[in-house]
Amino acid sequence: MKRYDPKELEPKWQQIWEETKLYEAKDDDPRPKWYQLEFFPYPSGITMHVGHVRNYVISDAFARYKRMTGHNVLHPMGWDAFGLPAENEAIKSGRSPQDSNRSNIKTFKRQLKAVGLSYDWSREINSSEPDYYRWTQWFFLHFLDKGLAYKAEAAVNWCPHDKTVLANEQVIKQGGVNVCERCGHEVEKRNLPQWFFRITDYADRLLDDLEDLNWPESVKAMQRNWIGRSVGAEIEFELLGITGQDEDKHKVSVFTTRADTLAGATFMVVSPELAQSWLEMDWKAPQTAKDYIAKAVLKSEIERQDDTKAKTGVDSGIRAINPMTKEEIPVWIADYVLGGYGTGAIMAVPAHDARDYEFARKFDLEIKPVVAEEFINQDSPWRPGVDIVEVEAVEVIAKHPTEDKFLMLERKNWEGDALGFVTGGVEDGESPADAAIRELREEAGLTDIDQAQATPFVVDAQFYHQHKKLNRRATIQTVVVTLKSLKSVPVSAQEKAINEPVWIERKDVKSRLFGEGSKKSFDMYLNDNFVHTGEGTIINSGEFNRVPSSEAREKITIKFGSEKVNYKMRDWLISRQRYWGAPIPVVYCKKDGIVPIPKDQLPVELPELETYQPADDGRSPLARATDWLHTTCPKCGGAAERETDTMDTFVDSSWYFLRFTDPHNDQAPFDKQKADKWMPVDTYVGGVEHAVMHLLFARFWTKVLYDDGMVKDKEPFKILRNQGLIGGSDGRKMGKRYGNFVAPDELIDKGYGADALRLYELFIGPYDQGVDWNPTGIDGTKRFLNRVWTLVQDHLDAGKARGDNTG
Repeated sequence: MKRYDPKELEPKWQQIWEETKLYEAKDDDPRPKWYQLEFFPYPSGITMHVGHVRNYVISDAFARYKRMTGHNVLHPMGWDAFGLPAENEAIKSGRSPQDSNRSNIKTFKRQLKAVGLSYDWSREINSSEPDYYRWTQWFFLHFLDKGLAYKAEAAVNWCPHDKTVLANEQVIKQGGVNVCERCGHEVEKRNLPQWFFRITDYADRLLDDLEDLNWPESVKAMQRNWIGRSVGAEIEFELLGITGQDEDKHKVSVFTTRADTLAGATFMVVSPELAQSWLEMDWKAPQTAKDYIAKAVLKSEIERQDDTKAKTGVDSGIRAINPMTKEEIPVWIADYVLGGYGTGAIMAVPAHDARDYEFARKFDLEIKPVVAEEFINQDSPWRPGVDIVEVEAVEVIAKHPTEDKFLMLERKNWEGDALGFVTGGVEDGESPADAAIRELREEAGLTDIDQAQATPFVVDAQFYHQHKKLNRRATIQTVVVTLKSLKSVPVSAQEKAINEPVWIERKDVKSRLFGEGSKKSFDMYLNDNFVHTGEGTIINSGEFNRVPSSEAREKITIKFGSEKVNYKMRDWLISRQRYWGAPIPVVYCKKDGIVPIPKDQLPVELPELETYQPADDGRSPLARATDWLHTTCPKCGGAAERETDTMDTFVDSSWYFLRFTDPHNDQAPFDKQKADKWMPVDTYVGGVEHAVMHLLFARFWTKVLYDDGMVKDKEPFKILRNQGLIGGSDGRKMGKRYGNFVAPDELIDKGYGADALRLYELFIGPYDQGVDWNPTGIDGTKRFLNRVWTLVQDHLDAGKARGDNTG
């Protein structure tokens, strides 16, 4: 019997597949189409490891299955060859990006073929070749014609190591610091003129169309959060006290999703960017404000939105008029408000917003509750036929001065085991704190009070009061009281007849408390956070009192503002101050300004440079290519300079799946008929790390082309599957620097073979979960394949012995 020898068998059959063009997809094949695709790789490393291969093996299994079920399968492969990864690898190796890319692609292609993956290599593309980026540039000009591409000065993320601008999506938090997701160096803020795509024009469609996609919910959630649509109101506030300006000329608008809390806006916060624009309009700001603004604008958005850091801010000296209460409120400058979101100013409602609450507590600003959380007491509900009496009341949380116990009242003649905190009505002219002190004296006799602090937590409670024999609707505010001692005065006989003061240990309080509102209040006390951010009943808001907050929101928006929709997502910054990318096809002419290169003159080819390392002056290395830089204006024929920024590599990958449908077309990016046949991609396989970069940008690109009638589908990828990562056998990320790198061709050359490797990668664990490489795991799949081979060979040998025609 012939033994199983993958070293002999696999190269033989791989050569036959290639010679017979077995895996080439035919455009005129009448069978049902299936477009199988994985994220095309960066050729940015010298070699691939088995972790990289997992992605391709999973997708290849899909493709093979679909071929066996009668489909005409398009399963192509190409190279995402421009961008920082490839350029940094070239710098590391001391070669040009062109040479480094060619060498790496050769290695990657050899490895992929050795693994036996069923690609249609006749459609191979390379995003760094002029025949590809010619059409990337064509699309840029198309976007420019449509008004979807524009140049503007912006505060951008600058990586001092890679010496280029980063999109917001390429900045991550690491160890409390904002770093470049590629190199890990801390990111700076700089103001530079940059090119953008208006992806925000498509925000609603990008959000709404997610619902119909067969994608992992986690990816869809990440895109929803990144787009960040908020429906709310825009409300105008008058400003007073702007030094150097007339009093009656200035207003600022705020965007809020909680117009129902307008009466609770006790201060305003403006972003450093908005405050800076006021400085530019001759606001004579105090020096403290100027210093704060100068530092704050240099911080990244990620750093400023970090809720784990203490809030910072400065009083501007300006005051605003709350349009509902007509009260003057202070205007603060703080970096937790972003200039690019909404109007760059917020109405701060510390009773109902966690960030505003933290800020108000730090700077001792007023906290005014205007939404009471609703609670209907199921243990003692309203009784039919009994009068409903409304009252404003307080509930007192008082801790023992020396022990970890809390004061509660045992309700006598009350159904059930009813313990509650000291409660009582607020009398005319009393503050909640005053009412709490009085009630403590009346119900428990305690008089030695250190402090009584009214919290912003208020409940709208409905219950049957068993002592007073009436249905109660009480607006109850929690007051926290600190006792110096247990000094007391006698309690009235009437109080003794209905309430017995008891001290309950902290661990037992919640289980003994009567009423869900009281339990919620005690939880807030334990967490030192009395902010209610949800819905409820409006209070302290004049004509809107007792109105449900959702209803009040609409009414207050109509009376004091206008409806508005905002988004967290910003336009896509595509400029990169690096060499290795597609040149942006415009020139700058003193007479005509920004002039696009005519489409029939594309591509604007990337010149070869001896020195292509980036500088720290904000300009691309292309600025040093003087022969290439200086050109003539296509419009007037005068002297002009080329744009020296190159395009973000995500521009290249936003349409490559369309080029695969017609990769050799030299008249257009692709033929519509061919794209319509193959698109959308039926199953797309790749890493979740690109959820808010490549996947979002590709969806935007496709929608633009759909609007222009260039494609028939609104979405590029019907099904998305994310593969889990393979780590090293030591539990760390797989890489040569850790000594845990496993190359696929090494395993194949050792005699395991491609089939055993692919089988092990498929069975190493659920495809969407991470797993560590087990060096002995592939031995099992090799033994399994050997048994299958032996079984088949035994059958064939037995058939030959019988004279069967089975061979």
